[in-house]
Amino acid sequence: MAVVLDMEHRKNLFAALATVLLLITAPYNMAHASQMQETKVRLQSDLQKHIYRSLVDGAFHTLDSQTGEVKALYPRVSHPMILTMGKYYVMCADFRDEHGNDVDIDFYMIRKARGFQVFRAEVNNHELLESMMKSGKAKVFE
Repeated sequence: MAVVLDMEHRKNLFAALATVLLLITAPYNMAHASQMQETKVRLQSDLQKHIYRSLVDGAFHTLDSQTGEVKALYPRVSHPMILTMGKYYVMCADFRDEHGNDVDIDFYMIRKARGFQVFRAEVNNHELLESMMKSGKAKVFE
């Protein structure tokens, strides 16, 4: 015997099934969201620690690979956006040079036993990250 449901009954059945699915997956979704938020906070904290541990006389020093000149850069602000590249993360921060010019640094990070560690900093080379985003290698961490 086949049961035929009218449109109203189908809508009610669908709503009931959606509610059950939501109730079943809610704990997982909440745990996942909490873990994602914890990862974001830890990444931001560990990046700030890295930057401030690297400062000498208030400046982050870097070598300009094109000129061979060492440049002193002064931290301004970190961006809240985080990108992922598989198990790696990328965070950006704004600095200023001694002339007041803006300088962007992309920090590439990896998870370690406790927290995260910067393994590469790209100074004023945002094109590298943009090309990885276009190719799909780097994505927004949500």
